[in-house]
Amino acid sequence: MEQESQYRGPERRRAHRKRIITAVEYSILGNPQGSGISKDLSERGFCFLLEQYMPTGVILKIKFNLPQDGEQIPIEAVGKVVWSEKTEGGYLTGLQFLT
Repeated sequence: MEQESQYRGPERRRAHRKRIITAVEYSILGNPQGSGISKDLSERGFCFLLEQYMPTGVILKIKFNLPQDGEQIPIEAVGKVVWSEKTEGGYLTGLQFLT
């Protein structure tokens, strides 16, 4: 399920990304939930693979376990969808943290 972005331009991110692959649960505030797979994480945002398209501006609540020093640390956050890109495996989705 490894998928690399086709973007090859200059790096524009303000925060360093840490590669993490873990299951993610999400819910659209006030709507049913779903799940996906994380791709990378930074202090400002999160990239994960979803089966369904999420429009820009949608607010999601996410839950995942952050692997650290052999342990799984549960994380809950709220973020806004800032981009979505169709791939072979679904939709890579970029989330900007709000909390």
